[in-house]
Amino acid sequence: MAGLTEAQYSALIILERICSSISMLGCSFTILTFCCSRYFSKSINRLIFYASFGNIITNIGTMISRSYIDQPNSAGCQAQAFIIQTFLPADVLWTLSMAINVYLTFYHKFEARDLRRIEPIYLICCYGIPLVPGFTFLFVKDRGGIRIYGPAISWCWISSEWEILRLAAFYAPTWYVILEMHPISVDEVTSSIPSTDATLAMEAISDPDPSKLAHNTSQPSYTAGSSSETATRPHSVHIATDHSNPSNQYDGTQSADYSASPPHRSSYTPRPNISHSAAPRAFRSIRRRNYERNNAAWSYTKRA
Repeated sequence: MAGLTEAQYSALIILERICSSISMLGCSFTILTFCCSRYFSKSINRLIFYASFGNIITNIGTMISRSYIDQPNSAGCQAQAFIIQTFLPADVLWTLSMAINVYLTFYHKFEARDLRRIEPIYLICCYGIPLVPGFTFLFVKDRGGIRIYGPAISWCWISSEWEILRLAAFYAPTWYVILEMHPISVDEVTSSIPSTDATLAMEAISDPDPSKLAHNTSQPSYTAGSSSETATRPHSVHIATDHSNPSNQYDGTQSADYSASPPHRSSYTPRPNISHSAAPRAFRSIRRRNYERNNAAWSYTKRA
């Protein structure tokens, strides 16, 4: 890009300012809607709200573009470089904060009030960590008196004489944060796939028939020839030994295994009847308790 013509530089400046203006409008709309509507007053939206201020300040720096690039020691060039070095990496850290909230919500069962308590820590880290090198670079010069901040083609930033600092103070930390977010996001997406137990629970909520719930959650096991077979098959034993009903008495048509092994009534404990309303009520209570947590986790997933 060092060999660009003046016309190409002019086109680059126009594109930078157009894109920065669009970004600034989007950030302003985010801040406005958050302040005017309580509907957006959620943890995920608050993190975006906090990040929008840093994005607006970054857009101010990029809209300056090449205005001070020929005056590297001027206050305008140094201020522009400070803004880009400090607030541009902060956006990546805010995305990491969203990924951390996903982790805390899914695996440590954090609720909205728990996440709100750690938001001041996010504010300090996301804006404080980039502030340290950004502010320090304002006062560092080499032996020739060349400042760290200076011309960087598109705007004032870390000058070409200090290119190693671009990698050490910007690109390497940014890519490290991105790589840290990746396994959290992938693991969260795979964990959000409903399991068999969750599917059965949702079926029980939609269908209040307790017989289906009992059929899905417990299946009796049978062992051919076992001495305790009559104890593990309560329904068949009840039919074969219920003398109060003549139609259920043994008439020679039952299996030989049942006739050879008399029923042991003392070893069979009747299964308690499940109330038609108890199971759906329990599942509705669990669903209400976990709704906010799962909704927050899904919101973070879509954005992180």
